[in-house]
Amino acid sequence: MPGDSNRQGQGQGQGQEDPERAEPAIDSNGHDPNPSPPDPPDPRKRLFDLGKSILGANAGGLINKALASIGESRVGAILGEMALSTKSDPRAYFTAAVGGKNSGGASERQVIP
Repeated sequence: MPGDSNRQGQGQGQGQEDPERAEPAIDSNGHDPNPSPPDPPDPRKRLFDLGKSILGANAGGLINKALASIGESRVGAILGEMALSTKSDPRAYFTAAVGGKNSGGASERQVIP
């Protein structure tokens, strides 16, 4: 009725929900019955984690420089080889394998097996 201001017009606000604002369904145990799969592991983070476990916790800069200069696949191959065999000086070996320059980039380093 035209004079009734408390009524909503037909189709206005009735049964229309914003799907972006809908809350996820929760089962009786408080869990989402349709959880999304976990994100796949980041391969770059895995290289950093492996590198730090071999080269030391403060080797992030060295690993980052190696990734920038020779790429993920080559760094992964070097770290994989190092994980399989013990090196007397892992940082020196890694530096030489990456390109032969020390972490400061000033001079060539040779690795004695």
